[in-house]
Amino acid sequence: MRHRVLLVQSSYVGTGEMAGLESSGWEVNQPCAVLSGGEWYRGLVTAVDEEQNVFEVQLVDVGQREQTSRVSLRLLQPRDLIMPPVSLLRLQTQFHNSHGML
Repeated sequence: MRHRVLLVQSSYVGTGEMAGLESSGWEVNQPCAVLSGGEWYRGLVTAVDEEQNVFEVQLVDVGQREQTSRVSLRLLQPRDLIMPPVSLLRLQTQFHNSHGML
């Protein structure tokens, strides 16, 4: 089963100018919201190719990377930065449950 944190969908739907959430330029290590499979997830930009309009993003709550385009990226709202990545919480739980031995 794939654990995930979905963002409030209505906060990221629509054009960035309308919502004020589109970035004029993405940078490596910049937090973002990324549209994947029709749902919005928290992400971290890991590679940028502005010329080709291709961005590699780490889905922080899922633990996978994928490539996407500018139209699928939004600035992450401050309220969505508060919770630590679910993938990190899962690893901590596994470590605790294994009594320190993974």
